[in-house]
Amino acid sequence: MPTINLIYEQRVLKRQREQRSRMMVMTTLGLAGMMALVSGYFMFESARFTIQSAQLEARREKLKDAMAAVERNKEAIAELQPRLTTLEAAQKDTERWSRLMAHLTTNTPTGVALTNLKCSQSDPTKGIQVLFNGRSVSQDAVGAMILRIDASEDVENVQLKFTQERVVEGGTAIEFEVNGQLTGTEPPKKATEAKEKA
Repeated sequence: MPTINLIYEQRVLKRQREQRSRMMVMTTLGLAGMMALVSGYFMFESARFTIQSAQLEARREKLKDAMAAVERNKEAIAELQPRLTTLEAAQKDTERWSRLMAHLTTNTPTGVALTNLKCSQSDPTKGIQVLFNGRSVSQDAVGAMILRIDASEDVENVQLKFTQERVVEGGTAIEFEVNGQLTGTEPPKKATEAKEKA
């Protein structure tokens, strides 16, 4: 009669259970180790960010005085900006008139004398008008003067208003009046006017 070995089967089952329980213990230990590493990493990062935050806060405290000084300087600049704009405009106008006078000094033809120079802006939508009055010995010299005024970079739209012969000491002279507009003095056109024209 054959014998049945029931003990062998029980031993196999016992070994399988022990293997499973060892695997579970290993898995649990592995997960616990991983959790310890992850929590250690996050604790390290948290400490690092806390230190960085403290450093940034200390830096902000150091820069607080500098930021206050920057704000005071911005306020001072904003307060002085209108003066600066006025001074820059005055400097630009002075340079323009200096160039114009230098141009007239070196380019006035022989036989022509300027007797008056006026500027005005009667119409605020137009630029500053310049009137040149003078005397000349001939009409040709008046024409040469007009051409030389027109050659100046600071005067545009040069036109002869009139010439008139006058009796002066020692003979006759031709009085003339030439007008023009200072370059760059026309006010900017408004956007609404541009839209209306379109």
